[in-house]
Amino acid sequence: GRVVTIIAEGLEEQNYKKSVTNANKIARALKNCDVFTLCKDTPMFPAEPNLMRKKMNVTSFHLSQVGGHTPKARRRNGGAKKQQKRQRQNKVIESGWKLDPSQEEERSNLFGHLPRSSCREYEI
Repeated sequence: GRVVTIIAEGLEEQNYKKSVTNANKIARALKNCDVFTLCKDTPMFPAEPNLMRKKMNVTSFHLSQVGGHTPKARRRNGGAKKQQKRQRQNKVIESGWKLDPSQEEERSNLFGHLPRSSCREYEI
């Protein structure tokens, strides 16, 4: 489609032209791989991250308290689908599903040692 922008003469017009020019510069820079140099010696994460597991106590949770939440219109038949999804999720939890030894070995090779919780509440 076509975008029509209404701006006032003067300062607003100058700011708009600057922003369009800057957007074009950034677009050209992203297309040219020689513009940016990457630092090879700086890791994004430390070699050994310090992992911590903490228990959170949430007394009451309301989705409306989450930033950016916008309520959606309710559907008449949506309740049945949600209930089926919850039942499928509960079956997985109730079954006590665990990785078999070969899957656990593959997971260990890919992701390394995962710390075990000292609290049984976290383990299924």
